[in-house]
Amino acid sequence: MFMRRLIVIIIILITTNIARANDTMPVALLRTTEIPNTALDAVVFSPDGNFIATGGRDSAINVWDLRTGELIRTLQGHSDWVTTIAFNHDSTRLISGSRDNSVRIFNMQSGELLTVITTHQDVVNAVSVTPNGQFIASGGRDGLIYIHDMNAQQIAELSQFEQPVWDIAFSPDGTTLATSSEDGKVWLWGLFGADGNWLQQLVAHETPVSSVSFSADGRYIITGGLDGITHVWDVQGIKTHQAIEPIATMTGHVAPISGVVMSDNNRVVITASLDGSVRFWDFAGEYQYGAEIGKIFTDSAPISALAIAPSRATIATVTTTGRLSIWDTSPQSLDVVYVRLNVPDTPVEEAPQVAIRPPTEQPFVVPTLIPTVTPIPNIAQPQAPNIPSIPYDLSDTGEILSIPSVNMDVEVRTFPLNRSIGTWDIDPWEQLAGHLEHTSWIDTGGNVVIGAHSQYPNGVDGVFASLYDVGIGDEIFVRDGNYQRRYVVVNIRSVDYRDVSVVMPTDISQLTLFTCDIPSYVAEQNLYFERLVVVAQEVP
Repeated sequence: MFMRRLIVIIIILITTNIARANDTMPVALLRTTEIPNTALDAVVFSPDGNFIATGGRDSAINVWDLRTGELIRTLQGHSDWVTTIAFNHDSTRLISGSRDNSVRIFNMQSGELLTVITTHQDVVNAVSVTPNGQFIASGGRDGLIYIHDMNAQQIAELSQFEQPVWDIAFSPDGTTLATSSEDGKVWLWGLFGADGNWLQQLVAHETPVSSVSFSADGRYIITGGLDGITHVWDVQGIKTHQAIEPIATMTGHVAPISGVVMSDNNRVVITASLDGSVRFWDFAGEYQYGAEIGKIFTDSAPISALAIAPSRATIATVTTTGRLSIWDTSPQSLDVVYVRLNVPDTPVEEAPQVAIRPPTEQPFVVPTLIPTVTPIPNIAQPQAPNIPSIPYDLSDTGEILSIPSVNMDVEVRTFPLNRSIGTWDIDPWEQLAGHLEHTSWIDTGGNVVIGAHSQYPNGVDGVFASLYDVGIGDEIFVRDGNYQRRYVVVNIRSVDYRDVSVVMPTDISQLTLFTCDIPSYVAEQNLYFERLVVVAQEVP
């Protein structure tokens, strides 16, 4: 089995500050763990504080002993990448979501796969468990949110208004579910308690909201977007439809946010990004309210997920290179920031606490403001004949597209625009990637659009067939002679074949790769009804 290979564990005890230039955060790195040749996309601490679990593109979940750093268990069962993981309240169950469209429940003690939930029709992006361990919420690319009990009995279906769900989180008291979506909106669902059956929208992000979490006391929600912007919202007592604005906005990341948390005393907001950094923001006003007070770097690779321990004194990050890093962010460690900046460590008035209403004593209520959305079933993929691949020589003309995560190096030529038919001329047997004429190029910024075939007419894989194995956070390089730009994948989606928005100019420097989406092929019409689109943003 893949996960039975050698796992290299490197324990690093740091007695001095982590240094990278003069703007790094003096936070101690407790341990790093490398899983060779495996991109990691999920990380979570167990509520009892004894374990940390990671999930990645080998379809497995690794569980580590936090005290010793030892790998104690590998959970198998998913048939595709593990995208999200969560523990139940007493750390006896582990819940995971995957690109195989399923949610699975594992017994932590035995490692046994207990239950498989198959209600989603597309990738499961996020799972969250109520603090009492009774209910599981899952959100997917199908735009739906399902709530099940621990016996896999479906309790409710919530619609995300036909927008893919990026992240979800239950409030600390278990009465509210926060969900974030592709259209930049965050929804708060009042599900439990006497004040249940309400729905509130938070609007400030202009890009998909990739991360959402609550503060430990439930008063604040932290949201992070693909534009690298983080907002903090005061949601204490919010139960109506009045518009509310974020009370703090943090900018500084140069790539999408991949994780957001807040320290236990609500003094510091912590964010992680695909730009490879973790940043710390003053939320107590001890230095400058909302200002960046430090940052750390795990390595040069994008950070794909961030988690905070129940004590709120430790954080963990994982990267697309398979590195798990654990950091000390205790109050004593964070206080070093203010000392370093010569800011007096003055007492901070405690924020009002949110009343806790245990959901175990209240009925489950589904909000009434929910439109019905019927998922569209996937079209069966046609069976291709067993024909050898078409060989071709890759001659280096200076324009090369490289995606290291899938071992892709392909020459890029120009696909000319045919004005008479209003589209680009692409030979059905074209064996190279093509830059769409009149879209931006890497020396000008904007939206660089490159297309290629995922499959040839005879059923053989095309040069972009491996786009299905590309994930968010993967690096892409485009070279033109001695000039090269680096991009990081920020979004992957399927669009209607008539959707031309993917080739439109953009204000930011980005790369758009597209190909025919194989599952959408209808043989009777000899037509691919959708395009697979990979969007990557330029990063330094």
